[in-house]
Amino acid sequence: MENFSPAPKHLSPETKRWWNEIVRQFDLEFHHLRILQAAGEAWDTYQRAMRTLDKRGLTYTDKRGVEHARPETKIAEAARIRCLRAMRELALSEGTEAPRPPELEGRYRHG
Repeated sequence: MENFSPAPKHLSPETKRWWNEIVRQFDLEFHHLRILQAAGEAWDTYQRAMRTLDKRGLTYTDKRGVEHARPETKIAEAARIRCLRAMRELALSEGTEAPRPPELEGRYRHG
């Protein structure tokens, strides 16, 4: 594809594959690529926070014996919301696959 934009190098391998699938499927303008990058960065942050929660659990107990939610719970929630909002801006579905929603036909797609 002549307008192919490679994924930013700092994205995870999974997110790079997702990026490549999106940019091959849609003809995105520069500002759309910025939104796509924000979605990918947020998704990677979400995934890192979830891995930490998987390892350490959802809560921790402080020195006084009081149980608290781990900070990663808020990080994961905020990152997921940022990702979904960016995807909504691009009219993309949640997940690693990017089906061609009807809203994009004729808007970003080569035709």
